[in-house]
Amino acid sequence: ILCYHSISDLSDSPILNAYGTTSKEFSRHLDLLKRVGFRFIDGKEFLRFLKGKAGLPRRPVLVTFDDCYKDLLDNALPILEERRIPAVAFAVSGCIGGTNEWDKAIGATQLELLDAEGLKTLAKIYSQQKRLCLS
Repeated sequence: ILCYHSISDLSDSPILNAYGTTSKEFSRHLDLLKRVGFRFIDGKEFLRFLKGKAGLPRRPVLVTFDDCYKDLLDNALPILEERRIPAVAFAVSGCIGGTNEWDKAIGATQLELLDAEGLKTLAKIYSQQKRLCLS
């Protein structure tokens, strides 16, 4: 399981730098995994495996996104769609449309989270293409 947070350049934020991956880096990660033989699976496939109802392909990888930052829709989704790679996204229900308030006390840069409309867009894409699962 690969867990991403922000698909953007956070190099100017010392506290959140480790949680940011540029679009270029993200594309390279996915391309390398595919090139060396990893198989991208979706959330439903992983859940069936956890319940003992199915196996997994050889060298499976599940791409996930914590927090549903706005850049998930703007930066990550086009890359995933272009490569036809499924992913799972976890939204912070109490902060939809807000920011990463939980990081404020440590002086972190405030990043925008997807609002309800953005989450609906992700859900719509998921229902049409069966590639993105929202939790």
